[in-house]
Amino acid sequence: MKGIMAKESSVFEQDVPSLTYSPADRSMPLLFSLSRPLDALKDILVKEFAGRTLPMLNVYREHNVDTPYIKKNYKEALGRLETEKKITANPPAKDRPKNTFADHIVVTFPPRKK
Repeated sequence: MKGIMAKESSVFEQDVPSLTYSPADRSMPLLFSLSRPLDALKDILVKEFAGRTLPMLNVYREHNVDTPYIKKNYKEALGRLETEKKITANPPAKDRPKNTFADHIVVTFPPRKK
């Protein structure tokens, strides 16, 4: 269902769909451009999954309910976190096809800093 709604969204901030359609969004995009939802997702994932190791698909399944995020957003956020060395992935990016983060990639989130 989110996939269908995502395609019809009128606004995509950092490629995250709004899951809504509003002609005003299209005519006044600057009003909505201060939102950084993918950056927010990265921060949320690091906090909520701190100290855990699990496949990307499990991260998505555990977190996506009641959020505007689609699977593609999780893959992008996790890829960026890996590039920033804020998480580790198995296999690592160097051993995967360029710019991919498949469902089976195992992600390790570091423990929370005290």
